[in-house]
Amino acid sequence: MSENPCLGIESSLSSGPRGLTKTSEIQLFSGRVIDPLNPDPDLIVIEDIAHATSMQCRFSGHVREFYSVATHSFNVSFYVPPEDALQALLHDGTEAYLCDVPSPLKHDVFGSRYREFEENLWRVIAKKFGVAEVITDAVHRADKRLLATEVRDLLPRPEWNIVEIERVWGPWLKGIIPLAEHVHGESPAVAEKHFLTRFEYLTRTGV
Repeated sequence: MSENPCLGIESSLSSGPRGLTKTSEIQLFSGRVIDPLNPDPDLIVIEDIAHATSMQCRFSGHVREFYSVATHSFNVSFYVPPEDALQALLHDGTEAYLCDVPSPLKHDVFGSRYREFEENLWRVIAKKFGVAEVITDAVHRADKRLLATEVRDLLPRPEWNIVEIERVWGPWLKGIIPLAEHVHGESPAVAEKHFLTRFEYLTRTGV
């Protein structure tokens, strides 16, 4: 039997300042250890958010091509007023720590308990990076338009059109028209780079 190339490879990452001490803690890409249910803002860094979301595929991976949460967030940030762009880029930042849970599950099976954790984590992230805790209407609208566009362009269903998207995704996309532009996936490495470059630009320029 040939050697499994996925085994026996030591991580180059640090084990972090301490090990896991309780079941709700997780180790991050940076080596930090955080409790996402009771997050310490000092442990939240943009590099972890960019990397983790670049590695997570939208729609639980049920897409024609890899399309990450980071790419989605990057795209949303261009369809809002300049003053909302940083919040748009970060609006799914919680998914770096709680993962990208499909909306039907988040609002039904997991229920209010999951949303409570997500909302608390979002408040910490928003305060850490200096954006408003309340997601603006512009960000909500852009997020939904990108979702409708992603459904059209990425989900393997040839008959997608505005009527069909609204019929299937009614609770979330009623009355939402996809963008004229088409979206495309990119590799995790490219998505991470784009996300960090966009963050650096928005925080440097203050727009």
